[in-house]
Amino acid sequence: MQSEQQRPVSQRLWLVGVVADVAAVVTLLASSTGDVAVVLGIVALLLGTVQLVASFGKPVDRWVVLAVVGIVAGAVTMTVVITRGVVTPAPQAGGGTPVPSTTAVSSPATTSQPATTSKPVPTTRPPSVTGTARPAEKRVSDKPVLLTEGYTLDLDSDGLDWGSTPLSSNPSGPHDLRYSAYSLLAPKHLAPVKRDATFEDCVTAGYREHVYGSAEIGPGKAFCVKTTEGSYARVVVTEVDPGVQVAMTVLVWQPSTS
Repeated sequence: MQSEQQRPVSQRLWLVGVVADVAAVVTLLASSTGDVAVVLGIVALLLGTVQLVASFGKPVDRWVVLAVVGIVAGAVTMTVVITRGVVTPAPQAGGGTPVPSTTAVSSPATTSQPATTSKPVPTTRPPSVTGTARPAEKRVSDKPVLLTEGYTLDLDSDGLDWGSTPLSSNPSGPHDLRYSAYSLLAPKHLAPVKRDATFEDCVTAGYREHVYGSAEIGPGKAFCVKTTEGSYARVVVTEVDPGVQVAMTVLVWQPSTS
């Protein structure tokens, strides 16, 4: 009689177990871990309930204890999983695990650089002419200087007459400029330039040994002259008495150190 009462219960448990196993396998293959846990919890709750109902009115044995344990485990599992599903926000469309946002820490305004021991390079103004510094003015005439036919001038001289001497009296002397036969001659060469020519203009001018004739030596004409001591001078003709003398203003720069 007892086996007849237990048989329907066994059949019911067997059918429920088969359905639960199939559902668990399908869910495991097609669902997430949370869904699997819910299915297992439902199965445990269902099996425990059926076992507890089947044991109603009978002495408490291990099957009753297992039924209670199954009910409690299934209920707890379902509660935990469902609670997490409600609290945890669903991932955004597009799939994938939500990536926690990170806030970039702003770097300091100043970026540390390795200390260097090199000395700062001073900034200097390059000279207008490569390798040649602009020297100071050595001497400027306060009135026109007269250069007479057959005489020479020493533009490096500090004398009031600018070292004017007859060429015949000192042929080998320091002769920077002389007037002879309607020509201006310079042993170290001279170059026609503009009246306001600078030191740089004189350095880069095109030099020759002499200039000749009233067309080149008329009033207002200017020349750069190289002196015997390495200076540069600029002379500007103010008046000409052809074949007699030439009046000119003179500016001499300090000798070049280059």
